[in-house]
Amino acid sequence: MILGTRAVRSPLEPITTGVGCLTDLTIVLLIIGVLARPQPAPGGGPVCTTVPVDSGPADPVSHQWVRMLGVAPGSHAISASTLSVCATHPDAFLRTTGMLMSLPLLVLFLSSLWLLRRFLKAAGRPGRLYSLDSARRLRFLGWYLAGGAVLAGIIESVASGVVLAQQTSGVAWGPTELRFPWFAFLVGLGVITCARVMRIGVTMREDLDGTV
Repeated sequence: MILGTRAVRSPLEPITTGVGCLTDLTIVLLIIGVLARPQPAPGGGPVCTTVPVDSGPADPVSHQWVRMLGVAPGSHAISASTLSVCATHPDAFLRTTGMLMSLPLLVLFLSSLWLLRRFLKAAGRPGRLYSLDSARRLRFLGWYLAGGAVLAGIIESVASGVVLAQQTSGVAWGPTELRFPWFAFLVGLGVITCARVMRIGVTMREDLDGTV
């Protein structure tokens, strides 16, 4: 009896297919977002930031009950502990600073996705997965994620503080408002660790091959 042969599946699956689909979906969503944008120019609309209620001159309302549709009988809603401060007609400086409150993290996500796809494409070639080149590419991706998360957090936090300072007086901005993408930072550290393990494994295999 002849047994059917089964194709050898790539060891990089299913992440290769997942990253490819995620990249294509992101591009499609960006195109739809640009085409469906209601305002004529990018960055249009008000520029907003948030501030804790108890850090400014406003009366604290964090313990006041508010009316909200859909709350079940016997339950109540409490007003949020932060307020949104918006500039209805921001100037060019305020609008640019407002874009920096969210743009760095988006750039980090898109560029990291592109680097990951490049790594998977290079590592998927015959004999390239377990190599020092793949370990170097993976280590670069990890440092890029970890360092980019720190840089994006600093830029977005400073931009938020500048927008708040431009629209208020007597409101202190402190470390409690620091925006830091901990998830991206921890993922970057994890990728660096995987790259080091891969490099050690490749080196040991090369030493073993040389000994044999």
